[in-house]
Amino acid sequence: MTQLLSSGMPFDVASGFVGNMMVENMYTPTRGFDGSIRSPEDDKKRYALGINQWRGGRQDKLRNYLDSYGLPIDDLSGQVRFMLEELKDSNYKDPTSFQNYKSFMDLYNQGTFQDIGSITEALEKAYYRADPRDMPNYDPSNPDHRSQLNTYLNSLKMRRDKAKMINDLGINHFGGANNINQPPNPNKKASLISQLTGGLGGLLGGGGSPNMGNLAMAFNSMRLNPDPTLNQAISLRQEKQN
Repeated sequence: MTQLLSSGMPFDVASGFVGNMMVENMYTPTRGFDGSIRSPEDDKKRYALGINQWRGGRQDKLRNYLDSYGLPIDDLSGQVRFMLEELKDSNYKDPTSFQNYKSFMDLYNQGTFQDIGSITEALEKAYYRADPRDMPNYDPSNPDHRSQLNTYLNSLKMRRDKAKMINDLGINHFGGANNINQPPNPNKKASLISQLTGGLGGLLGGGGSPNMGNLAMAFNSMRLNPDPTLNQAISLRQEKQN
C-alpha cells in the first residue's frame, strides 16, 4: 500500500488494486514460485508469477525489469515498482494496461465511480482482464467455459469485499475521505491493514516485523464467517503482554 500511495495514487484506487491483488494471488504473494501454489501454464510452459500473476510477455518484462536492478524474481517491492511502470509511459509499460488505466483515471477524475466496488471491478477489467467472455474462443454452451465464468464472477465479489475492507480501514486510520490521497499520521498507531501487509513480507512495500496477533485478527476478518470471540481473546492477551 505504501508504494502505491507514494506514487501519487488516490487512496481508494490503491485499495481497489490491493483488493484485486489479494484475490489474484490467493493471499500467497509468491504464488507460482517453487513450492507454492501454481496456476495453469502459459504458452511458454511457465506459471503465472507474483502478486499480479504475470504471464507471457508481461512476465518477460517483469523478469527484465527486476534483472536490470539486480533483484530476484520474487522481490515483492520490485514487483510493485514494475506494476507502476506498466501503468505509465515507460519502457516497461503494458500497452493495453497503460491505455486502459489512463481511460480509467479519466473516468475516475470525472466522478464516474460511485463506490469502492465499482472502482475495484473497473481496475480488474483494465489491468487484470480475467473475464473469460473476452476470450476469442469463448463459447457459453461449453461447460468448461461456463465454469470459468462462474469462478470469475465469484472472484469479482471477493475482490470487491477485500477492497472495501481495506478502504474502510484506511478511511478510519488515515482520517480522510476515501478519494483523497493523504499521508499517514506518524503519531497514529499503524492501521490493521498496514500491519497485515507488513506481516506478509512487505507485500506492498511495508516493512517491520509482523505482529502475529494483529495478523491473525486481520485474517479472521477476511473469513466468510469471522469468529467474534477470536479478536477479543487476542486483544486480551496483547493487553496482558503489554
